[in-house]
This record gives sequence, structure tokens and C-alpha cells, in this order.
Amino acid sequence: IRNLLKPFAIATNAAQADNCRLDTVLLLLGYLYHHHKYAQIDDRIRRTILDSLEKRWKKADRDVFVLAIVFNPYIRKKAFNKSSRLSAVAGLRNIAVRTFKRFYQDEEPNLEFRSSFSDYLNEIGEWTNTEMDLNYFREQAAKENKPINPLDIWRELLPESAADCNGLVGLMRFAIRILSMVPNLAGSERIFSRFGAVHTKARNRMGAQKTRKIVIL
Repeated sequence: IRNLLKPFAIATNAAQADNCRLDTVLLLLGYLYHHHKYAQIDDRIRRTILDSLEKRWKKADRDVFVLAIVFNPYIRKKAFNKSSRLSAVAGLRNIAVRTFKRFYQDEEPNLEFRSSFSDYLNEIGEWTNTEMDLNYFREQAAKENKPINPLDIWRELLPESAADCNGLVGLMRFAIRILSMVPNLAGSERIFSRFGAVHTKARNRMGAQKTRKIVIL
């Protein structure tokens, strides 16, 4: 039983962390599926677990989760099986176009957006590891002893005055929007817990805004 539950315990702890992202969740689902597909367990248990994971994946917003993986510049399309359509640039570009139109009320992504997305997947031009300065972010994270946050990378790429939702800048904003999505309530729950610690019976006259400023700042 311990060996059976251990992978789920690991995945649950990771999914409840403050730094959990959509790409983290999809990688965890992949880890659980791969582990139990090849684990030495009863076939009935294996089938039940795999069916449950597949059922949850079908209910998820799959396009958004896939793009969260893709917009992690350390992964891009490397996480997908080479025989899958998700390993093809055209397949992933179609997902990006479909999701873009959902986000921006059927606005069509232009040629610059599409070509920039393809170049990013193929690590061409400004999208190489060197140009995106990925080693810097890796070294900085190691120095601070914390995970790399792909959102920080995309935010540093975005020009300060950028407002376009299309083209090259639009791709950056699109990636930031995807990576900004939070898959759990850990951060909110922690903040509300701090609210309770600050707004005590002795401080019950403190307004909500002042309490928020104390906790956030």
C-alpha cells in the first residue's frame, strides 16, 4: 500500500505548492500515468488508476495545459512523444491559434504571431537558449535555492510599453497570460490565514484595506 500511495503523495504535495503552475500539473499527470502504466501492480488496479487519470485529463482545458508546457522555454515540445501530433510544430501552432481566438474573442492571430511561435518552438533566432538567457535564470534560481519560474523569463522579454495582443509582442503577452494561471488555492489560503493572524480580536477595528496592506507588504 505504501508503494502504491507514494507517487500520489508526491504529486499531491507538488500540486499544492505555492510555485505550482499549469505545466507542473500536466507533468505530474504524465508522471503518474507513466509510473502506473509500467509499475508491478495488479492489472485491475492499474486499469482503474489509468482510467481515472484519463478521465480527469479529458475534463481539463487541455489546450491551455499543453501550451503551459510549450511556453516553458526549458521544455517547449520536448515533453511530447515524437510520434504524437503534439511533437509537430503545425499541431502545436493550431492549438495556439485556437486558444488565441478564445482569449481574444475570435481575433485572428496574424502571420507574425504564427511565425514567431514556430521560431520559438524550433529555437530559431531570438528564441535560442542563449538569446533568451536561460542559463542566467537557471543560475539565479540555483543561487536563491528556488525553482525557475518561466513567467519571469517572458516578463523580461516583453517591452515595457508593449500593448499589442498580436504579432511578436502578442506572442509574449499570450505566453504570460497562460503562465499566469494558478492551478490551486495554496497562495490564497495562505494569505487568508495571515489575515486571521493580523486581524485579531485586539485589532478588530482595523479595516479590510489596512489588513490587506499589512499582509501583502
